[in-house]
Amino acid sequence: MKKGFLLLFLLLTLALIGGALSACANKTAGTPADAAGGDENRDARPAGDDAHTDEAFVPMLRFAVASDVHIMDSATMRDEKFARMFTNAYAYSDAHETYQKLDGVFVVGDIANDGSATSLARFFAVMADNAREGTVTRAVLGNHEFFTDPDTTVARFLTASGYEDDDAHLTIGSYHFIFISPDEEGKGFSSKKRTWLADELAAAAADDPTGKKPIFVFQHQHVKGTVYGSANSWGITDLKNTLARYPQVVDFSGHSHFPINDPRSVWQGTFTAFNTSTLKSFEMDLVGVADEKLYYTDDKGGWSKNNTVHDDDGQYYIVEVDAENRILVKAFDALTGQSLIEPIFIESVGDPSAFTYTDARAQTETPPVFAEDAAVTTLRITSTGAVFRFPRTTGKTYVQNYRCEVYRDDTLISTVYRLDDGFLVPAPETLILPLGGLLPSTAYRVRIVPVTAWGNDGEPLCFTFATASEGVISTPEEALVFSARFEQDGSAVDAVSGTAMTAVGTPTTVYDAAQGKYVGVFDGQSAYACYDADDCYSLLYESFTFETYVRMDARPSSGGYVNHFSNMESGGFGFEYKADGRMTFYAHVDGSYQIVTLPRLETGTWAHLVVTFDGKALILYVNGEEVARQTASGSVKPPKVEFLVVGGDSASGGGCSAYATCAIGCANVYAAALSASQVAGLYAAYTH
Repeated sequence: MKKGFLLLFLLLTLALIGGALSACANKTAGTPADAAGGDENRDARPAGDDAHTDEAFVPMLRFAVASDVHIMDSATMRDEKFARMFTNAYAYSDAHETYQKLDGVFVVGDIANDGSATSLARFFAVMADNAREGTVTRAVLGNHEFFTDPDTTVARFLTASGYEDDDAHLTIGSYHFIFISPDEEGKGFSSKKRTWLADELAAAAADDPTGKKPIFVFQHQHVKGTVYGSANSWGITDLKNTLARYPQVVDFSGHSHFPINDPRSVWQGTFTAFNTSTLKSFEMDLVGVADEKLYYTDDKGGWSKNNTVHDDDGQYYIVEVDAENRILVKAFDALTGQSLIEPIFIESVGDPSAFTYTDARAQTETPPVFAEDAAVTTLRITSTGAVFRFPRTTGKTYVQNYRCEVYRDDTLISTVYRLDDGFLVPAPETLILPLGGLLPSTAYRVRIVPVTAWGNDGEPLCFTFATASEGVISTPEEALVFSARFEQDGSAVDAVSGTAMTAVGTPTTVYDAAQGKYVGVFDGQSAYACYDADDCYSLLYESFTFETYVRMDARPSSGGYVNHFSNMESGGFGFEYKADGRMTFYAHVDGSYQIVTLPRLETGTWAHLVVTFDGKALILYVNGEEVARQTASGSVKPPKVEFLVVGGDSASGGGCSAYATCAIGCANVYAAALSASQVAGLYAAYTH
């Protein structure tokens, strides 16, 4: 079809589907300029009227609460986050106009990652080193402490802490604080534990005949059916009936690692409960899709069911009580001390009829909205996929995710979910929407629907686009989605997006006169990782081209292998260099890894390596010539963690592995299978 007829066809098609989805205004994806961002306070939850402001609230008690620190046997970022929580909480207290004390700091379980004697001792050492005189500190056991020899967990805990018992009932001022640790290998609470809790609650309640003073309770697991994160395996039923007898109870629990920002993190029903999040790394749900065990992968809306650890996650509460037994709760980022939400004001804890943070909020919340000038930006379009940038919503209603519906004519063909990422500090202004599996020369319409924590939809943002025509691209540059550029200062960037790559270890760069540019040099213990490469991964699953210009400087030890350009953690694709000199490219297609191999690649010699995949076959080119071909029909299985590594390979948890000793002049990825003549042209650039 000639280009003029194709354009007319697409315009007519867009006109036909333009009114098919009347629920939103139709827009066309714009140019690659940043779209408008949102209000920085859009993640806050309502605080109430002026009577509930800080100026009108005069505390007489203040304490901080955190959870899931997961201290290791040796120092990690978790130690720093825990210490900074103390620093920031004291700074907040010191600056308060009327009350400068921090009366307590409490941690509700999973204080040590595996419960070893060393990790427990280190946790209590960090706590002791950072707590001031006059601040009461206390921690309870979680489930992780039972990972090491559960029969002796309590003994190790008592030795490290100096506590007389793993449970405690303390009085601070005139308020009761009850701390209860799980038994039964950390999975729940025995009848003995539940009886103890019932007795202590009864004693605390007897101390206040009015029933208006809060009784603070701390345990690791959420009570099922209460706060955000209490669904499925994160919640337990053991304590619910006991706590429900006392509406003045204010309960703090962790375990789920779900972000505090979500308004479901405070719950009032038969009592009041708070989800305390984590000082380790976030987990979360995806409203309308999955209740638990999801992880954000980046600050662009990406998520995975595979564990992804981010060292800079961490949140905690500061809780204040005034003379009228009213409670003001604030949440903060552990590293920066930045406020996360608008204050939670609880007028009364003794009367459930006066509770305001109930499930009824699902029916009364304000629908989320996009800004009037919100626009979608086109980042890349191919014949089978596209990548767009869109702004987050504005306003104060918390959006949990965006349900992105893709229509062809009036038929819904796919739905892509993107996390809102409002729990990050700083929260991004825009998110990325990758779309794959599309048809060439086809018009599409997309509805980006904001979804709240309770599954309510806001007004969608809509736009239309058309995929490119099928066939060989005119130039490789048209399909380029990633290109490592090595800088004079030793850094590396993705030249396509301009994003800085992360140095792992100490990779270096040197100027290569023959190539006329800086190249990356890797010592077998270093690499550059591009954590933003996944933005365009959906464009690679049907077809791709990997290109490198590499000099392998050492072979791995016998039986081993190294990777110099790869993302092969449980799927994906990449180059692998064997101890016998073989250079193999792997792509996980049609249920297993398919390979093409160069039988021998000498060390100390530059080689131009290109692998193409067109959905039917893998082809390996060396120095512009085809040397191997493997039938591989289907699409690529995404890797477990989606980030490209130059100088090594990806590893679970966001790390790197299989480091190569080599020099690399180029590392490029194209969202199309280049032709043989185009591959030859790429190589020709290195022969002049």
